[in-house]
Amino acid sequence: MKMPPLLSWLCLAVPLFAEQALPLEEHWPAKEPVPAGVKLTLRMPETVVIGQEMPAALVVRNEGGKPFEITPGGDYRTTGYPQRMKVRVHDTEGKMLPELSREAYGFGGGGISAPRSIAPGASDEVEFPLDCYVSFKMPGIYTVTAGHDLGWKVDPVVPHPEAKKSVQVVLPSEREAEAYVEAVYARQPPPGDNPEALRSQWELEKTLSVLRHPVYLRVLVRHARAGSKAAVKGIGHIATPEATEALLELLGHASADVVETSCQQLLRRLPSLEDGGKPVERFYWGSPYQIEPLLPASWEVRFEQPLLKAVLKLLWHKSDAVVQCAGLLLQSRAQPENATQVLEVLQQVLSVRHELCAGPKANTLDPPMPLGVLLGVLDGMRKRGWRLENGNGHMAHQVAWLRQLADKEVPKPKGEDWKAGMLSWVEYGSSPTLKVCALQAIPQPLSDDAAKAVYHALDDQDWRVQRIACEVAGASKRAEFCRPLAQIIELEHEDFLQNAAHNAALACGGGLELWEAWAGVIPDQDRMYEAVRALMIGTIQMEVVGSGGGNSNFTREQRFAIRDAWRAFLRKHEKQLAEGGKVAPPGAATAAALTGGNFNPSQPVTRFTLKDGSQWPPSAGK
Repeated sequence: MKMPPLLSWLCLAVPLFAEQALPLEEHWPAKEPVPAGVKLTLRMPETVVIGQEMPAALVVRNEGGKPFEITPGGDYRTTGYPQRMKVRVHDTEGKMLPELSREAYGFGGGGISAPRSIAPGASDEVEFPLDCYVSFKMPGIYTVTAGHDLGWKVDPVVPHPEAKKSVQVVLPSEREAEAYVEAVYARQPPPGDNPEALRSQWELEKTLSVLRHPVYLRVLVRHARAGSKAAVKGIGHIATPEATEALLELLGHASADVVETSCQQLLRRLPSLEDGGKPVERFYWGSPYQIEPLLPASWEVRFEQPLLKAVLKLLWHKSDAVVQCAGLLLQSRAQPENATQVLEVLQQVLSVRHELCAGPKANTLDPPMPLGVLLGVLDGMRKRGWRLENGNGHMAHQVAWLRQLADKEVPKPKGEDWKAGMLSWVEYGSSPTLKVCALQAIPQPLSDDAAKAVYHALDDQDWRVQRIACEVAGASKRAEFCRPLAQIIELEHEDFLQNAAHNAALACGGGLELWEAWAGVIPDQDRMYEAVRALMIGTIQMEVVGSGGGNSNFTREQRFAIRDAWRAFLRKHEKQLAEGGKVAPPGAATAAALTGGNFNPSQPVTRFTLKDGSQWPPSAGK
């Protein structure tokens, strides 16, 4: 790891190669062009070690005669490092290391950060971890090119400056790699739920996740066997078959946390049967620091059977989280011959873990873990040819039959008996899951008998059943559902349920009842913004291109006054709204009453930006 004698000369040499401009993004709102006198350089170590942290900074210097501003932040996208920073690395032959995809950069998001001013002769820096932008596989001399839009307009005529620097990359020996990892663990405080311990654990995962080179595998496996989840994540970032073998071995670990994390890491390297070049799971579990593809290098056909055997066994694990992850792995791998085992586990989940223990409104949006993922396993087996002949049997068998009936790719049974049986499940099913699956299997257009069953399901005690009933009612477009859907909006102040009822009511014709229901929600401070926004969009003719944030900081008396203003507005335009029409934007006084502007002119409940650039309701003084 010592620096060669010629390094001082080599670090000054920049290889001659042609390259395209860095793919800079224009930060919104970018107004100013690249200023005169800006110069970029890189501050980073002369030597970096593969797998270890590589701190770097883009130095922005003002060599002009006037101050200028930079806007470098607000773009971390849950990763903890700037995503508008663009970095390319070339070896001595001019070959560029693989460019990183946005997919590996986190979820998106960020925000607008405050600009920073740089006076003439002064500098500012944008720090970034080089190890999170590139993965070095081999030692050698590399040239790093970096740039950032810095909040300025991206203009090919006036290009942004770039910074270049050469760096020596060295590979540690296995002993050096082991010593580095051991030192990292030695700095860890005792485990606990306190903020310091949790923050330290996050830092540990971050550090181990950028190791990536096989030279670190042995020491990571040792710590993983000792129960370290962070070490398991570190193994998951190494793209070799040996790392995959280690993860498969850890599926038999005594710790549920280690098993769960191993499943998650395997999901990231398990190839799709339809497209072997892509992983079945696109979400990079628990870490934003995976920056290179794990496929095809890390997976081999010989892993298929050991994986299937292990995850089928994990379906009986005492941890729901482990069963959830095992089910995710099985969704892309379970075969028709595995149906008996899957149904046995599903029966246990239905009858013991969740359905009989849950309260009447415990299942609010999605099936409880791991029920939902097991239903996905049934769907995966069905895609691979598994079929049931009837719905006779225990609850899991009935659920599987109903999901088969709902599958548009599977031919329906002959005759009409299956339809009558399905409606009985909707009305008299012994579990919410049975009712949900039966509702989803009802064919459209709805028969009168089916419509009655859906009508009753809209009043079910389980919110999940109500939500699916809303979706079925909306798909039917039958006007008779408008009233119960409006009642759900007014009574059930849960956003997922109100939204489902709202969309369904619109599909069924909407009308005055829908808007009266939303007016009734306005006094609820938690849902006031959603109610007023729905009313503004649904009843007033506007070409909306954007909206401001919500403000519900009104007194109870003021909220009721806003409700009464909407009720008066709806009565005034009753005929037009009942026919599904909209009305022209009302005058300033009415607009203020409808949005709380008469109480707080500068911050109404919300304000829309229209296509012509104006705002409704108009800002104070306009």
